[in-house]
Amino acid sequence: MMQHRSERVAGEVQRILIEVLYGEINDPRIPHLLSVNEVKMNRDLSLATVYVSTLGDDKEKKDMMEGLNQAKGFLRSRVAEGINLRVAPDLRFVLDESLERGNRISALIDQVRAEDAARNAQLAAQRREDHESDN
Repeated sequence: MMQHRSERVAGEVQRILIEVLYGEINDPRIPHLLSVNEVKMNRDLSLATVYVSTLGDDKEKKDMMEGLNQAKGFLRSRVAEGINLRVAPDLRFVLDESLERGNRISALIDQVRAEDAARNAQLAAQRREDHESDN
């Protein structure tokens, strides 16, 4: 039962953070293409680990993390207003690069498939030539 409560609280924290980040934060370091991928709560609901991602280079990601950490107090107060808990959870932001890793893996798979298709086409053409020369 505790796990279900933790998941419900995590979902609510995620919803509130998305609303606040998209609607109330004006820090230029925090991009509009920020994604709150997941929130995980610890057992006593005192810590919310927030997995975030964005497009951009390493400097932009570093700036985003600095902006989020600087806004942590404000974000925590907004979460406290939106959730009825004894103690507002501390927020820990973690850069989630799983989407980028997935995109890189997908691109590599596409590249291998294209190379394989080209190799198969070349072999088929060579077989046709060999077959024609045999006849």
